Amino acid sequence: MSQDKKGFFLRFLVAGFLMKIIAEIIHEIFGHGLFVSLFGGEIVNVHISILWPYELSYINWRLPSTVTHLQLVWIYAGGIVICLFVSFLVQTLLF
Repeated sequence: MSQDKKGFFLRFLVAGFLMKIIAEIIHEIFGHGLFVSLFGGEIVNVHISILWPYELSYINWRLPSTVTHLQLVWIYAGGIVICLFVSFLVQTLLF
């Protein structure tokens, strides 16, 4: 492998690792955490794992007793909903 290919491969791995961390933060904090905050809950703990897939990232929250089932659906789906929104937004900006 030439030095140029090794450098590209190293930059590729570092960029991929950093993007994974950024994606986890967007998913957990700006996804689930946003909807928890919107519905009056409190974020208790956030864990972003760098050992994925051996250890998963998660967010713990405390919700008021007035949270409805529909609001829970938004909280659980919030991670993927916000990730899709950010993905569409970035792709639109790149286009």
